[in-house]
Amino acid sequence: KRFGGRYSVNAYLENDGPKFPAQLGCQGFTILNAAGAFLEIRTRSWNEYRDVVFREVEGYLASQNCVIGAAVEKTVASRHPVGRAVQVFNLDPSVDGLVGTVAVVHSDGLYAITLEDRSTLAAEDENLVRAGPLEAVAHDEMDAEHATLVKLLSLACRSPSKSNIAAVRDCFAAHARHEEELLAPLENGGFSVLKTHAADHARILRLADAAASDLAPKAIQSLVNAIYEHADNFDAKYAGKI
Repeated sequence: KRFGGRYSVNAYLENDGPKFPAQLGCQGFTILNAAGAFLEIRTRSWNEYRDVVFREVEGYLASQNCVIGAAVEKTVASRHPVGRAVQVFNLDPSVDGLVGTVAVVHSDGLYAITLEDRSTLAAEDENLVRAGPLEAVAHDEMDAEHATLVKLLSLACRSPSKSNIAAVRDCFAAHARHEEELLAPLENGGFSVLKTHAADHARILRLADAAASDLAPKAIQSLVNAIYEHADNFDAKYAGKI
């Protein structure tokens, strides 16, 4: 069955269909042409490379003279939508660590942030990380661990140091082990995302190692945003199930 818009079609199979060498979307994209011929069986994993894979797919489509390649390039969504809580990061010592809400996303990519004192600050994507609570999952221990992790993330962004990044890594590693133990019994009850969930835990731990190795701002930003995205994309799926 299909549904979509001018430049794209979303489709799903009601019954068993062809077998692919990947869980499509999470582990790779398959590209077909208008005649149904396969141009790419499996791209690199979205779970591992995220936006990089989207850019690669868009570039591939553009190289095939597909109109979608040009259209997507002009309409790439901003990382932080209006209303999202963010923390100022690596902009200026006088404002680093301040928390606010995205008020406006300008067409040039500049954000207007309303801070907690109601003042306004302009920042680019490279100077913002996500803030606020992680996705609640209706499990007291998991939600408490999430709250601790948020505090450590905020501290690591305000005062980047190897010890603060290590504290984030240790907390996340312990949380991941605990979470996977809780999720394991659900595998027999129809909850089938533990494998990709655990793989994303491993990806985030690698990001933490990279951030701790050189304290590069981009690496720290990637770590923080990856943990929030993990809560949105994975933790939300088991909310209320454990």
